[in-house]
Amino acid sequence: MIAPSLSSPTASKIGGTSSTSRCAASSGSSCAAPIAEREAVSRLAQVCLDAHGVGVAAQEAEIGERVARLYGLTAEELAAIKR
Repeated sequence: MIAPSLSSPTASKIGGTSSTSRCAASSGSSCAAPIAEREAVSRLAQVCLDAHGVGVAAQEAEIGERVARLYGLTAEELAAIKR
């Protein structure tokens, strides 16, 4: 799996997020996702755990999409990760 660059700006964002939503891991700042997003990902993850990973492809895909938006990945970057 290719790790996304956390600090490079991008022009075209998934879901219209801005470059300010990227976590700047190298600068030592913390990345705080909105509470609603954290709760949504948490609920989806719990569904996956409760099902022991069986039949949860849709939930896993949604988690991936939400995380990609939070990191501000472009469609091109996301496609590279999925390859």
